[in-house]
Order: sequence, then structure tokens, then C-alpha cells
Amino acid sequence: MPSFKIIVSFSAGFFTFVELLTPLPEALNTSKTKNLILKIERPIIEFVMLLSNITWFLYGLTQKEVALTLMHFIGIFFSAYYSSISFNHSTHKNELKFPFRFIGVMISLALLGSVIFSIQTKELLYGIFAVIFDLAIQITPLYQFRRIFQTKNNPNQILFFASIISFCVNFSWIFYGIVISDIFVTIPSSIGAFLNLIQLYIYLHFRFGIRFRLNNSSLTEIL
Repeated sequence: MPSFKIIVSFSAGFFTFVELLTPLPEALNTSKTKNLILKIERPIIEFVMLLSNITWFLYGLTQKEVALTLMHFIGIFFSAYYSSISFNHSTHKNELKFPFRFIGVMISLALLGSVIFSIQTKELLYGIFAVIFDLAIQITPLYQFRRIFQTKNNPNQILFFASIISFCVNFSWIFYGIVISDIFVTIPSSIGAFLNLIQLYIYLHFRFGIRFRLNNSSLTEIL
């Protein structure tokens, strides 16, 4: 019978792979139709996602955790592809030169650090940067929901399904972090899961007019 760690690892890997595939249809369509990307934040988000996968991959190597290393190794290829599509079809290429160079500097520093730093120092640095970039990715959907608050428009179903998948990813990595006793994995995943619940509430509120309030220590639904 498989151990709990194997089950959690498979679950985290499965949902992470599904999340990696989510932007693929849009990226392929952009590449095929040569549509221009008008929003500058999209390529920046893809760049940060690339950095997040790189740092998690390096951190996974220091911890010798197969699931953590393998999934973010795969994530590097997907996020690199999405970043290249976003950059090549963006209308803000001049503004994006700086973050693109920043990625190059970060990768160079990571490779340099892998040579000159001790294993303990590398674990700490990779863990801290992985958490920072991961949290940056976690809060980006709130930017889209802020627009929903401003315009009072109903959110589309893509945001809903993306939030569901992201919640499953974070929930799985929470248990994985608990199993391996790693706060660098558990903390950002916990924050991410909490933010996903906020996103789901916002979606339900604007899409269906559902609100929740605490009444006598119980959660009451209001239509």
C-alpha cells in the first residue's frame, strides 16, 4: 500500500501539472493567430512564474525531494514557453526589457550561488526566494478581481476554474510540506489557499449574488 507521502506527492504533482496546462490553449492561440498582448502585466506575471519555478527547482535539489524538484523542473519549460509567447507578442517590449534582464541576472546569481555557497546557505536563500516569487504569483489573481470590484462586471468562468485548480494545488502542497516538515513549502501554500478562498467568494458574490456572514458562530448564506 502506498505511503501517505507518495499519495500526497502524486496529488500535488497532478494538480500542479493541470495548472501548468491551463494557459496552454491561450498561448497556442496567441502564437497561431499572432494576436498582440496589450496588457503589460501578463508577460511580467509569466516572468515571475519562471523565476518561481527555477527557485523551487533549485530548492528541491537541496532538499532532495523528488516531487518538488520534478514538478518545478517541468514548470520551468512551461513557464519559459509562456514567457516567450507573452514577450514576443507584447506591445510593451521596451518596458519589458528590464524584467527580462532581471531574470537573466537572477539565474546567473542562482548558478553562482550553487558553486560558492554552502549547502545550508543555498537551502536558506533558495527557500526565501522561492517563497517570495511564489507569493507574488499567488496575489496576481486579486488584481483581476480588483477590476471586477471597480467595474461591477460578472467574473468569467475561467477565473472560477483557475481559482479551484489553484486551491487544489496549494492544498496538496500544504500537506506535502507538513509531511516533509518544511515551512518554506507549507507557509506560501497556506497563504495561497486562503487567497484562493477569497477569490472564490468574490466570484460567487458577483456571479450569483451570494454573500456570507457570521451569525451566532455559524456561517449563514444570504441571497
